[in-house]
Amino acid sequence: MSNNSIGVTELFHLLESNKLNDVEETKKVFHDHFLSTKDNWLVNGLFDYYLSTNSLRAIEVLSGVREPHDKHLLDRLTETIAKPVTSAQRVQALTVLGHVARRQPTWLYKLTNHSLFKELLKLLKVETDALSMVSALLLLVTLIPMLPAALGPYLNEIFEVFTRLASYHHVQSINLSSSIVNSNNIMDKDQFHLLHLQLGLYSLFHRLYAMYPCNLIAYLRLQYSQRDHDETFKHTIKPILDSVRMHPLLITASKDAETNAARWKKMEHHDVVAECGRFALDRSREEVLGSINPRATPLLDQQCPYTPVSVTEGLLESGVNNGMEEDTFWSPSMVILPQSPTPIQASSHEPRSTPSTPNNNRSNASPPEAAIEATPETTPVKVIYFLVERSKL
Repeated sequence: MSNNSIGVTELFHLLESNKLNDVEETKKVFHDHFLSTKDNWLVNGLFDYYLSTNSLRAIEVLSGVREPHDKHLLDRLTETIAKPVTSAQRVQALTVLGHVARRQPTWLYKLTNHSLFKELLKLLKVETDALSMVSALLLLVTLIPMLPAALGPYLNEIFEVFTRLASYHHVQSINLSSSIVNSNNIMDKDQFHLLHLQLGLYSLFHRLYAMYPCNLIAYLRLQYSQRDHDETFKHTIKPILDSVRMHPLLITASKDAETNAARWKKMEHHDVVAECGRFALDRSREEVLGSINPRATPLLDQQCPYTPVSVTEGLLESGVNNGMEEDTFWSPSMVILPQSPTPIQASSHEPRSTPSTPNNNRSNASPPEAAIEATPETTPVKVIYFLVERSKL
């Protein structure tokens, strides 16, 4: 495929072809053009094509650009996020940036020094469109562990984003709870957006708490210490605080030590993500441990480690309980009635039937006794077999 013999229109047509060979060849042609020019016309042309078509293959080409075209792409993304023609274009720009972040190019570290990162934080501070807000929030959650050493100057702004979104979530929960009382409808689009916002808030907090616990707790203490009965804190912040375990750095580290670049020098992105997961309380593990111990108290909510907005209960309860005190005592025993263990009955001498396992006359099949003998002593299957055989006696 010759670069000179194919026009731009034909290139775009081949890019959307159903033949994978043609698609890969076309991508190679675009990359060759990127190597042969340093101007921004190619990035702008591809970006305009994506805005008009939502082409996923155009995103794949754009997310693979290299220096010096990275600056052209970041400039165009900044322009679209700051001054979009429509709100849909802002979401499209956030989508492209999300694909870039997932690809983790070598020039991604430049993002914090570019105005695009400031525009992203600004968007989260003032945006009211649910789709743009949630898209930007999830993008920020993705970027934080990729740029741990460069976020020091932006920590306070990120904390402001967290508190602003927490307040927004509280207000929207009250509004939606009243609408449910009046309409009794099933969960609509706004409620789904609110649920995604809540999950994004939990994810953002878990990232910040694991990476910068001293800075985060100091900021929250400054924000809410003078407002002990702040409704946003009781409704949104406190349940999030209950979802994490104690962080050792709150005792052994300082605010300055957390942002020191030397702390992150030996950690890759996946190491930071794994570190962030260490401090979130794992309800699924509690469920496993509870099932092992038959005397353990059953967990009431084992489905989700968060406190998601429910269709009929969560939103209604949040609206009803806003004026109630949080000091009401609660115990699992108030919900789960005490149960005495079933007394062991004396063994009777009545014959007990044991189901037999047919061998279907297989001549080469090993008898079950041989299979059991080959089983290790600690295997539960062998213990069960031993008990069954003893009951036959």
